[in-house]
Amino acid sequence: MVTTVEVRRDGSYEAIDYADFSITNGVSDTLVAPEATVTTQAREPISANQDIRITIDGTVRFEGTTESSGTKQANGQVRLRCEHPTAALFEESVTFTESGPPSDLGVLQAALDNSTRGGNFSLDYAGTATALDSDYDADSRNLKTVFRDMMDRTGRVWW
Repeated sequence: MVTTVEVRRDGSYEAIDYADFSITNGVSDTLVAPEATVTTQAREPISANQDIRITIDGTVRFEGTTESSGTKQANGQVRLRCEHPTAALFEESVTFTESGPPSDLGVLQAALDNSTRGGNFSLDYAGTATALDSDYDADSRNLKTVFRDMMDRTGRVWW
């Protein structure tokens, strides 16, 4: 297994030395967006909000940004916490009404469509949409709440 950890510097990705990494892909009820940690050497210049990606066997498995310049550990290494761009998306507030009666798929898509960051993401919905019993109103609700509400109503999870 070949793994590379890269950060964006001067407009392109550059591999960095790392000792360890982990990627956590959550589901709707525990973690709304993937996150990663990377342990690197103190000599690696890393800053907050720096683009980072982890590639395993030629496939990008995590892409996001560093939360800070890292936390120095007792052994001299630095631990970086990284978040996926959807973390900010799911904290965004949206206002919309879906009527008709709507479906869970329609509500999820409307939530994305009414967010300022949603245009950078697409909804990949597996299965058949579930019709809701009544109109759905979201008045300054964060996207995470809308998505969790739809999962609760339909007995599904998202990832």
